[in-house]
Amino acid sequence: MKAGVESGVISKERLDDANRRILGLKAKLRLHEKQADGTLLTKPEDLEVVGCEEHLAMRADAADKGITLVKNTLDQLPLNPTDHKRIRIYHLTGEKGGIAGGGESAMLDFYLEELKRRGYEPEVNDGTTRVKGPTLKYREDVDAALVLAEVIGYGAQNNYRIQWKTAMSNEVPWYVWEVPTFMVSHNFTTHLHDATMVKCYVNAYHPNEANVLATLDKLEGKSEFQGTPNDLVWAGKWQAKL
Repeated sequence: MKAGVESGVISKERLDDANRRILGLKAKLRLHEKQADGTLLTKPEDLEVVGCEEHLAMRADAADKGITLVKNTLDQLPLNPTDHKRIRIYHLTGEKGGIAGGGESAMLDFYLEELKRRGYEPEVNDGTTRVKGPTLKYREDVDAALVLAEVIGYGAQNNYRIQWKTAMSNEVPWYVWEVPTFMVSHNFTTHLHDATMVKCYVNAYHPNEANVLATLDKLEGKSEFQGTPNDLVWAGKWQAKL
């Protein structure tokens, strides 16, 4: 900006106008008065309200109203521990250890704990191998598959492709025709781009505990899906709607 003023690209009038608007907004917010009486900055004790019961209730309400059933074309819902007791978990995390985080086990651990509490026998798949094993044995050992996408990207990215753990990984949903398969994304909403073959897909938007609980309640038919998807969820692929 200094160089712009010195070169004449930014005129004095334009600079004065910008300063006037900035100082005017500060005056409107009475920042000078707050600075004088010591209330400009938040005190540590002011943050104690974060995570209070009211906030947690708002979080649970947002989860209940937001979680979206995008498709259920084979009518495989509801998930239940009678028909789907032995459930294979596929945890998709994308990049691990990046500056935006990713790959942590907190959400997966909470899912496992909650599924066990609800009467399921979950088993986490090892996606670092291509080995799938005999298809008939998979049917014998697994009652349902639950794909949990917790792919975290960077702030400037509006979508993020699934990065399978290895080339031709066994976590790619080849099993959709073998057992009922339910896929839930807890962040990005366009994963059908890489998983068009999935027949039951849910967008849950965030990996916090309230969203996990609400997601399971809705998959089990204990709560109605209230979210509404837009056309962007299909990622421009007609086959994603099948």
